[in-house]
Amino acid sequence: MQIFLDQILVKFKIAGRGIDYFGKEAIGDDYTALFELVKNARDACAKHVDIIFENNQIIIEDDGDGMTEADIENNWFVLATDSRLKRTKTNCHGKQVWGEKGIGRIALQKLGDKAVMKTLAKGGSQTVIVHHDWQKFNKEGVTFDDVDFPIEVRSKGKDTKGTTLEISNLNSRWPTTRRAELQTELGMMISAEDFNDIKITVDGTIVGLETREFRKKVSQIAPYKISASISSNGVTTKIADVWKNQGNWQPGKTMDGDYGDGTYPGKMRVEFYFFPRGAAKQETAKVEKYYKQKLKNASFDLNNFSKENSGVYLFRDGVWARPLGGQDDWLGMEARRVQNPTGNIGRTQVFGVVNVTKKNNPDIKPSSHRESMQKSKEFIGMKKVLIQILKVLEAYWREVKAEDKKETLSGYKDRGEKTEKQLKDAIKIIKANEKTLGKTTAGSVTRMLKDATEGFEETKQEYEDRLGEVERIDDHIKKVASLGIMTSYMAHEIANPLEQSIKIIKNARKMMDETDFDEKIPKAQVEEGWEMVEGLEKNAATMSKFTEMVNKLNKHIATSVSKKGRARDVNIFDLWEKVSEGFSSIKEKYQISIIDPSNTKLTVRMDPIDLECIFANLYLNSIESLALDKKNSKKTVSVETKWDSSGLTIDFKDNGIGILAEEKDNIFEDFVTGDTSSDDDDYHGQGIGLSICNALIERYNGSIKAVPPYGEGAGARFILHFSSDKVSKVA
Repeated sequence: MQIFLDQILVKFKIAGRGIDYFGKEAIGDDYTALFELVKNARDACAKHVDIIFENNQIIIEDDGDGMTEADIENNWFVLATDSRLKRTKTNCHGKQVWGEKGIGRIALQKLGDKAVMKTLAKGGSQTVIVHHDWQKFNKEGVTFDDVDFPIEVRSKGKDTKGTTLEISNLNSRWPTTRRAELQTELGMMISAEDFNDIKITVDGTIVGLETREFRKKVSQIAPYKISASISSNGVTTKIADVWKNQGNWQPGKTMDGDYGDGTYPGKMRVEFYFFPRGAAKQETAKVEKYYKQKLKNASFDLNNFSKENSGVYLFRDGVWARPLGGQDDWLGMEARRVQNPTGNIGRTQVFGVVNVTKKNNPDIKPSSHRESMQKSKEFIGMKKVLIQILKVLEAYWREVKAEDKKETLSGYKDRGEKTEKQLKDAIKIIKANEKTLGKTTAGSVTRMLKDATEGFEETKQEYEDRLGEVERIDDHIKKVASLGIMTSYMAHEIANPLEQSIKIIKNARKMMDETDFDEKIPKAQVEEGWEMVEGLEKNAATMSKFTEMVNKLNKHIATSVSKKGRARDVNIFDLWEKVSEGFSSIKEKYQISIIDPSNTKLTVRMDPIDLECIFANLYLNSIESLALDKKNSKKTVSVETKWDSSGLTIDFKDNGIGILAEEKDNIFEDFVTGDTSSDDDDYHGQGIGLSICNALIERYNGSIKAVPPYGEGAGARFILHFSSDKVSKVA
């Protein structure tokens, strides 16, 4: 048994320099510090807040409810006070208070070493003056409890209710450019609807008017908009399109929320305003014509918008959760767009607003230093579902482009047929009125119209020929894209052996410099030299294999283009073997076993480069999937072929990470990728490889589809079918 002779009680002490943790170190920049003080004023029911820069001071004046001496002692000087827990709504408009941690007043320390606060409470008769000298905290051995703040109390005189802060010994310079930036930042920090609560000025200029006007113009000008509400019942989206329903909202659609590895984040509202551009911003593009007309009398710079104002902004109870928005691509939109520039929407093409509240989304909240958000399960779920909403808009945009393309081609045809009919009708009318016109005149006009008709028919045929050529070029582009994918993959894979080779050469040169060749060279050094040589040989073989594969594909594409995709006899097994051998070093690296088709003699007649590109894209897809499957020790890729009266069928499968069930129906569409901003990049369908496969197979009246099972660890299986009316069996 232990006997305690004495017991003492101790308390935590905070060293004076710990004030920096709450002030200078906790608050990212001066703009955020000033906004913390603005938030305090708004929560005190201020209708006006004036920020003035004069005589090397920052003066902040508000007409809020002010504070009594007791308020100052019990709240202002109590860090992390629980008053925020007791009072969550403002006394005036009943809205959620903006301050929440009870440490906003330490923003004074971020801005300057000294401050004087003068405050008169609503209905009060005394003005209270508090002197702050933050330098006292820097003295050696000082704790928080050792620092005193002088307080004066005087009759209010002509003072009016509210609080004035005079900050001096400033820590930063405030030239005109920074004050202008402050106006912009403060304007962005408050959502449009909350400008009605409070008017903020900086040196007499009202803050937020430009921001409010900008947001108004965005909503008026954006050709496409998507609005979404997220609730426990799912995600409801509706889209507005200026070319449909006069830009009014189309009927909404509800879908299950996809929260990935996160959880349901709570109710929230989302709006994305989408500004696509025409190819190379050509003025003839439909959308560019729209912008030209819409922006004729509007002071809205579309190019500047993309550079400066675009992005998805997160607002929490009307306050911008800085820095999530603007140039902070927190949803990874540009990474997705880089993979598919014409299909995925990038940050610079969108102005988005995400509205959350402390009440509905308590776990989506700032980190302690206020400059980022806590990575909670709810925050992760929110990011995931926002990408889901973005994909709805992207799918709609792809449909619009496809419809526009059809309408354009149909329009050419309709106009051509109409013109042709009009010419022929004119000839009939003239012949029917020969007597009135006179035979000579009628004959002359008829010949002119016949010449016009023949000329039109030649033009029509030329157009159809050119359209066919465009389709052939598009086909060649798919093949060149395959070469690009393979080259990109090759560059990634040879980077490591190339780097190793450079390192080996450096070490070899160093060894040569340090070796005395007049003396007997130690056996260990000779063995080390041979290891270097073997390493170089291995790396050279890896790089050679890849370059040989790319060179072959390049040559085959060139041949295919020159022969306009002429069909030849193709032994499917030989061609698959050639493709798989081109990646033999990768196969060894990830220990992938290849299960070849049982029918090694099946030969068909088709363009071999088409099948080579298809195999290369599918195999690259499998390699990426298998490489990510760390738990699988028996990685396999198998190919099986079959011929019947309907044509050629290829069964291609791997046992990698798998395909998401919700992605199975659209992974073959043009320019559809998975989400690179989350963990879903562990699945198939990340690049344009599958869409290229689909496009090439469609040339053969064929199809490609993913078949079950789906999901993590289920592997991927694709069934490819080539119609017998386009592919013939040779042997």
